[in-house]
Amino acid sequence: MSRRQFCAVDGRNLMALTNIKDANNHITSHLAYGLLRSDAIAVTANAQYDLYAWVRGKLDPGVDTGVSEWIMRVLFYNSSSGSLGSLDVDSGNPGTLSTGWQQEGGRFTTPSNTASVRIDLHNYLNSGWVAFDDVSFIKVGTGTNLAPNYGFESSGS
Repeated sequence: MSRRQFCAVDGRNLMALTNIKDANNHITSHLAYGLLRSDAIAVTANAQYDLYAWVRGKLDPGVDTGVSEWIMRVLFYNSSSGSLGSLDVDSGNPGTLSTGWQQEGGRFTTPSNTASVRIDLHNYLNSGWVAFDDVSFIKVGTGTNLAPNYGFESSGS
């Protein structure tokens, strides 16, 4: 595995403050507060979207604090970049993941006045690791994946 630093430079890449990228370009968070966050993605208000990603991990259930979980979250913004809130599209505690890849996610509707979203992938207060790959963010009725760098193939540098 190679250690990488990602940053919001060019507006195209999902990124993390610090994470591990393995030889297969899977992003792995070993951090108690691991976070991958996309740049803003233009969306349509009051429209349905599907957000899915392939997830795997090995989280220590013995360290479960009652709030520890992995999270797929969408943050909503208006045209002035003001926050309209967030939605946890999918999440789970340490017992919900295995070391085999499984697709996780769900469908949601953007609130009125939404102009853009950001996708957050969290490893929150866990001991162990979580890996995400092949993020899919598609407006229902279209086939275009709007997730930037959805397979984590480039570093943004």
